[in-house]
Amino acid sequence: MRTLISMIFVVALGALVACGWHSDGGKTLEERYPHDDGMPTPKDTQEPKDVSNEPDDNKPDDSESASDDSESGSDDSESAADDSESGSDDSGGRPQLDCSDGQPVVFFGQWAVELIQHGTFSPLGSPLELTITDHFIVKTDTNGFHWEFCDEKLLVDNNGDFDTFVTVIPDALKKAPKTGISTVTPECNRIPPQTIKWTWGLEDPNVNPLPTEDELEGHWDQDNDGNPGVTLSVESPIAGQRYLARRITFNLFDSSSGEDSWEGILDFQIEESGLGASSAMLKAVVPITQNHMKTSTYRVYRTDATDCASLMSSK
Repeated sequence: MRTLISMIFVVALGALVACGWHSDGGKTLEERYPHDDGMPTPKDTQEPKDVSNEPDDNKPDDSESASDDSESGSDDSESAADDSESGSDDSGGRPQLDCSDGQPVVFFGQWAVELIQHGTFSPLGSPLELTITDHFIVKTDTNGFHWEFCDEKLLVDNNGDFDTFVTVIPDALKKAPKTGISTVTPECNRIPPQTIKWTWGLEDPNVNPLPTEDELEGHWDQDNDGNPGVTLSVESPIAGQRYLARRITFNLFDSSSGEDSWEGILDFQIEESGLGASSAMLKAVVPITQNHMKTSTYRVYRTDATDCASLMSSK
């Protein structure tokens, strides 16, 4: 699922190659990203907590928050209660949350998420740089805190040519059930270190190994288009479709609070299995490795967009 297109499809001397992702990981954040690169140095370099298997239990409880505020009796607490009920922000432009003791964190206002992943792959022998950007809308409902997938943008630098590799996320995949990330855990003043898994075409995010084209009987058709797994569209260098199962693991490191946003560094690892294609030339998978010479990041930010269509219209 994680949206990221993380796929790259290429024809090399008669064979087009598509991509799956992989990162080596393992080093500490400070070793990889010197502090002088302009990105925030995490306040907590502990291993990210794996929350990929935790239940979504972040249902807002506004009634208890309002009760706590009113019982304090102070002018400040009454003002905070008024602000929380109206959804206003008196925190100097930083993310405002309901931080009542013992209650789930609740965002006020509308928020979006951007995941920027820098990688390399070698479809023709020499490595090429690519940037994958996934966009999400933040949702908080009875199922908890989750990111609703909107779209994925792919940019490949083919020696100065950025139009060689073009892939598109079909609408069926954008609207398919469970294509978002539903286990992100925020805290009152930050996104703490954690590991999240984003899968496409997998009902069980922890299945290992991933299914193959020879094991398709009864396999989940997540986007309900009659093909196994999920379908990605390729426009260049050859038009066609690929069917696949994918698991992306993101390690989110501690965030810093900025103007109307939280920002942090991430690592990523992508596993993918081809489940078929409209052309034999689209079946091959070329690994993508994380480019540690550049900083991959995540950003949770305030937006006026209320849905994916309005969010992506500004991208």
